[in-house]
Formats: sequence, structure tokens, C-alpha cells
Amino acid sequence: MKSKQSHLYTAQYYQNNIENLYYESGDGEISIFQEYIDNELELYMVICIDISTLFKEKRGKAFDLIEKLSKIKDENLVEIFNWWYIEDQVIFIEAEAPVYQNPSGLEEKPQKPPPGGKVPSEVSKSWKTYCKKKFSEEELFDIIKRVSKGLGTLH
Repeated sequence: MKSKQSHLYTAQYYQNNIENLYYESGDGEISIFQEYIDNELELYMVICIDISTLFKEKRGKAFDLIEKLSKIKDENLVEIFNWWYIEDQVIFIEAEAPVYQNPSGLEEKPQKPPPGGKVPSEVSKSWKTYCKKKFSEEELFDIIKRVSKGLGTLH
């Protein structure tokens, strides 16, 4: 039976949600969160994978795969900081939030919000705009090169 509540899991366990980037009932979600560490604003991503529909053997394989992926460090892959799960329901993966790089190669980090405020939604807007934009041949080649390097590391 498909879980109808995976989009509520992050709300139950995490604070300071900036943006949900993806959600599909029975599949999972990807959300961006913020946290202050040593007075610096840090963003991180939480990926939730609904495992309620997987056979028990496949759940074990999913745990093994996440454990292996969490040990891989590569500049072309997001780093997994931590992962945990609720038995027979959902896996939570805490990872670095990808920082949008504009075509000049300069990282665009969010501005520091006012005390108690949230990061301006420019973070998610820039990603949504980035994903919808028309890419030049040079930009496409760079993306393909990075994906290929990341895949090469995984193999």
C-alpha cells in the first residue's frame, strides 16, 4: 500500500524548510532546509525515499546502496552527510544542497536573512529558472562532462 504522508515526514523531523523541490506520493520528496552553524547560514537538502511499497529484500538493498553512496566524496556528486530511516516507511538522506553556478562560474549563495527570517526564495527561484532555461552548447557540454565524471566515480 502506498504511503500518503511522505510529504509530511520532513515537517515532522526538520525545521526551517525553504522549499520543496519535488514530491510524489508513494515515491518521496526533495526539500531544501536552512540552519545557522557558527553564525553562518548553511543550506542542506533532505531526500526522502518512500520504501513502504518495496519488498523487504529490496529495502535491504536500498540501505546497502545508500551506505556505499554516503562514503563517496567527489566534486561532481552531492555529499551525503547522514542518513536514517523509519522502519518500513521512509529513508531520510541529509546531503549538501547544490549551489547554483551561473555561467560565469561564480557561485550564487543566498543572502543572510533577517534574524528569525528565512532565506529569500531566490535560492529555489534560481534553480527553477536554471532548470527551465535554454542552455548554450558550451553549458550543455559542461553539464554532460560533470555528470559523466560523477558517473565515472560511481563506477
